[in-house]
Amino acid sequence: MAVNRKTIAKNTLMLYIRMILVMGVTLFTTRIVLKNLGVDDYGIYNVVAGVVSMFAFLNSSMAGATQRFLSFELGINDEKRVNTVFCQSVIIHILIAIIILILAETIGLWFVYNKLTIPDERFGAAMWVYQIAILSFLFQIINVPYHACIIAHEKMNVYAWVSILDVLLKLGIAYAISVSPFDKLVSYSLLILMTTIVMFLFYRIYSKRHFKECVFHLKFNKEKFKEMFSFAGWNIIGNMAFALRNQGSNILLNMFFGPAVNAARGVAHQVDGAVEHFVTNFQTASNPQIVKTYALEEYNETLRLVCQCSKFSFYLMILLGLPIIFQVDYILSIWLTNVPEYTTIFVQLILLNGIIDSISKAIKTYIKATGKVKWYMIIQGGFYLLALPVIYLFLKLGYSPVSSVIVLVVFTFLGTFLRLFLVQAVAEGFSISFFFKTVLLPAFLVGCLSALICFFYSKFLPTLNLVNLIVNTVVMLLFIAAVIWLVGLEKNERVYITNIIKKIVKR
Repeated sequence: MAVNRKTIAKNTLMLYIRMILVMGVTLFTTRIVLKNLGVDDYGIYNVVAGVVSMFAFLNSSMAGATQRFLSFELGINDEKRVNTVFCQSVIIHILIAIIILILAETIGLWFVYNKLTIPDERFGAAMWVYQIAILSFLFQIINVPYHACIIAHEKMNVYAWVSILDVLLKLGIAYAISVSPFDKLVSYSLLILMTTIVMFLFYRIYSKRHFKECVFHLKFNKEKFKEMFSFAGWNIIGNMAFALRNQGSNILLNMFFGPAVNAARGVAHQVDGAVEHFVTNFQTASNPQIVKTYALEEYNETLRLVCQCSKFSFYLMILLGLPIIFQVDYILSIWLTNVPEYTTIFVQLILLNGIIDSISKAIKTYIKATGKVKWYMIIQGGFYLLALPVIYLFLKLGYSPVSSVIVLVVFTFLGTFLRLFLVQAVAEGFSISFFFKTVLLPAFLVGCLSALICFFYSKFLPTLNLVNLIVNTVVMLLFIAAVIWLVGLEKNERVYITNIIKKIVKR
């Protein structure tokens, strides 16, 4: 099975159309929500809903397993085995939903009552938000097998349009809460729950109508259940570490500084999430192909695809990330009516963290394709968990909230190199030297040169108004694109991109 780059390109294009619309609407929605809720309520929503999402490592672990096994069986082209994977996935996700419900109503509830810093007059509303967030999350869990089928079948046009519908509904919610006669924070949470239910119903109906394997039979397949649950079980360690690292640091900020700092961090993650959609879209289109080629033991093709995905993911991140990093003050001033303290530096550091992490995200798909995730997840997850006690130590010693994000950046940087050594130990066909030569070296050169150019350009021509912002962004993008073209691409990659541009122009 040769890599279908035409399919990847087509799916990536669809996902970028989705991303541009989603990013614009999401950022505008954040502005409206922050304005209508206020800084404190927005911070309360982020930290309280974040407690529920801490349990997401159970769900995301199984979601990764479901996509991996569905793509693997589709690569082999065995319809019966695909249906077996789907049925076992539904059973497992129902069990996960029950487990998370129990954990959220015991450990999670105790944590909200005893550890979070919430103003007394808003505690009742916060408890409503917590319970609604639990219910919303349960629908997301049960939706995973259907969502995974759409990704595994590479129906990115469906995924793109549904995502656009989702953000448009959330934009409507942002305006609706401004006229709600009830508590705005509770109203916002209830409307988000309704949107989640709509998305769940659509994915379920579409998948059942278009994919033969999406017919659930209550048949327990012990061998496949054990294989999938074992894969997910080790995945849980890595995903739990990631969830605890991100949400744990957010909770630590709440404990030391209160909800206003959570609001700043929430805004920063909205910006980072919008930018990272570029990388996520490209990788979402590439991941099924990585798993399918590995399933057919085409290891050289898999390695080349992983390297290309890693390199282009990094380039996409710096194309959007660097202009924002060097113009963030003005962007925030025109985006938000009330900019929380620390937002500027949070945005810059979290974007930097995303840029560093983007270069090795495809490697995680590589390791999942092998199915040998045990030691990778134990070591990588354990390393990420070390960030939390370090963050706690810095905050306890009186350092500013910024120190928490700096610690995350350092751990992400070191974790990238650790990931390379772990993958080489278990993955057939992976080579650190090849990855270093084809990905890390050109990415390092492109990143440094692009950052220097944007830094000096922003110093000589600072962004003072909207015209400056547009002109400076375009110029920075052109400089970065030139550096990528001249330094970051191999000759065959330049030829391939040139041919794509020629075809587009002809059409």
